Amino acid sequence: MTDIDFSKLTILVVEDDQYMRKLISEMLIAFGVKNVQVAKTGKQGLNIIQEMFCDVAITDWVMEPMSGLEFTKSANKLFDRRNKNMPIIMLTAHTELKRVQAARASGVCNYIKKPVSPSELYDRISKTLIHQHKMILSSVIEI
Repeated sequence: MTDIDFSKLTILVVEDDQYMRKLISEMLIAFGVKNVQVAKTGKQGLNIIQEMFCDVAITDWVMEPMSGLEFTKSANKLFDRRNKNMPIIMLTAHTELKRVQAARASGVCNYIKKPVSPSELYDRISKTLIHQHKMILSSVIEI
């Protein structure tokens, strides 16, 4: 498997719960991420991706006034060339099959159940980015 240099990543965390925002951010920093962007609302998250490149976004599902699902749909409409292939990971306690399917249909690349361990978060981010990289390469060259 390809090693990912987490120190070069910019990761956006969209989470309305202050404790979870801090916990996920601290995990990312422990992984070596030097640029963690945080948003407590979907709207703030959208503003961030309009202003800067993010390698990946991690969002909660249940947020007000914009849910993580609405954030994902809106983000996919807003992506410019810089963020066109930014994967979105849904981190939520809601794991019913209908929700997972709806998230996938909206453009979520990976789905993680809360509570999440550091090793699981690290693994899911790595796998998501490797999968995304392969998708980008396959659109350019045959692999």
